[in-house]
Amino acid sequence: TGNEDQYLVRMDWVLNPKHTLFGRYFLADWSNPVQFNGTNFDSAQRQGLVDLNQSLTLGDTYTLSPSMVNSLHVAASRLRIKRGPPTNYFTPQDLGINLGTNSASYFPAITVSNYFTTSTPSATLRPVDETFQVAEDLDIIHGRHHLSVGFEYFRNLLNYTKAPTMTDSFNGSLTTDALADFMLGGIASFTQQAPIQDYSRQNIWGVYGEDVIRLSHQFTLTAGFRWEPYLPIYDKFGRGSHFDPAAFAAGAKTTAYTNAPPGLLYNTDPGVPYAYTDRHLFNLEPRLGIVWDPTGKGTQTLRISYGIFFDQEITYYNDHLFQSAPWAPTVSLTNPPGGLSNPWAGIAGGNPFPFPAVPASNFPWPLEGVNVNLPLRQRPTYVQQYNVSYQRQLGADWLVSATYLGNKTTHLWTATEVDPAVYIPGTCNGKPCSTTANTNQRRVLYLENATTGAYYSTIGQTDDGANAQYNGLMLVAQHRYSKNFTILSNYTYSHCISDADFAGELQGANYQNPYNRKADRGNCAFDYRHIFNTSLVAASPNFKQPWEHRLLSNWQLSPIISYRSGQ
Repeated sequence: TGNEDQYLVRMDWVLNPKHTLFGRYFLADWSNPVQFNGTNFDSAQRQGLVDLNQSLTLGDTYTLSPSMVNSLHVAASRLRIKRGPPTNYFTPQDLGINLGTNSASYFPAITVSNYFTTSTPSATLRPVDETFQVAEDLDIIHGRHHLSVGFEYFRNLLNYTKAPTMTDSFNGSLTTDALADFMLGGIASFTQQAPIQDYSRQNIWGVYGEDVIRLSHQFTLTAGFRWEPYLPIYDKFGRGSHFDPAAFAAGAKTTAYTNAPPGLLYNTDPGVPYAYTDRHLFNLEPRLGIVWDPTGKGTQTLRISYGIFFDQEITYYNDHLFQSAPWAPTVSLTNPPGGLSNPWAGIAGGNPFPFPAVPASNFPWPLEGVNVNLPLRQRPTYVQQYNVSYQRQLGADWLVSATYLGNKTTHLWTATEVDPAVYIPGTCNGKPCSTTANTNQRRVLYLENATTGAYYSTIGQTDDGANAQYNGLMLVAQHRYSKNFTILSNYTYSHCISDADFAGELQGANYQNPYNRKADRGNCAFDYRHIFNTSLVAASPNFKQPWEHRLLSNWQLSPIISYRSGQ
């Protein structure tokens, strides 16, 4: 069970008829401790969670003249989260897993397909997310024009520490039954990760201008633009890496780390930006809107609008960029010969963990490392939105409308695999050439160069070439409150199609075939073809007789009906 306390304080101050101030402070404290019986590791199925969220908003509104108003807003927030397993949770040694030095600090996460998982309480995470925002808006009315100009600045800081983890997965690859594999210690995949630290920094700028022009009593035109450059998120200490296939093929190495494999470059190398992807400064967003009253009587309107809107990445999108060697290396093994009891047995070089918190230039590079990658010319996502709406009043009480809604998303960020395993048909030395045990030996880089390719396993990379499109028709009927009832009813028929859906942080491939994006094109995961909603308020009439008035008047019936087709 969880407990939450919320506190809200607000202040409004009228300095004079032209000048007002306001302030608002909000605090929310949420606690939901982990439950664990101390004997069965499967009983801890979720992490403990303690959140503290605070926000402060200040506003200043000043009337410069009867036709000019200036508004200034400043806001700041701080979110602190602490979560993790119980203090008496099992260590790898308790489960008979030999990880060597400092293995007690690793939280074991075990997944047995179709039976159980303990992956939920596998790590501790203590993020602190701080934001600062300032917005300035000036509104001017001049004749037929309503001008609006302003700017916005947003600064976000995300600091978090994640404890070291190890993950053991059993899928039946040894005996065809995952539980039997678990009892025999036959791991399908084993992943170990060093402690993670992330100090992401994000800056967002926006400048806009808009003019609403009343050309006549029947026609209004709105035209505007917004400039919002894309400034990629970066790590405070410059952590991250970039994989270049051409550099790998040429055997080119970084100058930052002597043991790094070819192809892996850092922001101290020529041509690699500090944030590991370039800025895009010329993100211009035009907007246009038209409102037309065909008859001039105010009983019907036609509205048409179009706009371009650039997106900004979520703060933790590229946090896995800071989790590869040499910062917080992740090493993934497939069917390790030592099994659950000693997963590093028989692996060349043995267990490379633990790694130093501050890597030296001669950092000992692990084999089969996991990486994520950003294209150097990563293009920001943008959406084109367009709609046409017709509204008409019927009689004195009814309003009906029909609206076409459409949008087209371009450069939708998904993920693809840079180093996929290649299926090799037939048998090799009397055994199948392609098995889960030799996945890493069948990867593209290993087949290209077995010596240097052995340092890589999976490399998930942003694919900014995906697209999505949405088209919908919305019908609305509304009856204002009269004759003792009011009703609002709407129906939407829509269809969303995409190459892939945005999956949150970049950490692995989204496509079934990394060489054929279109093979995944289909309905969006959130595609609801039919949506219907109706709300009604019906009131009993006001009877005049005293006994009728007491018993029958002022009753209300307020049903809400919703229908939605499945995904």
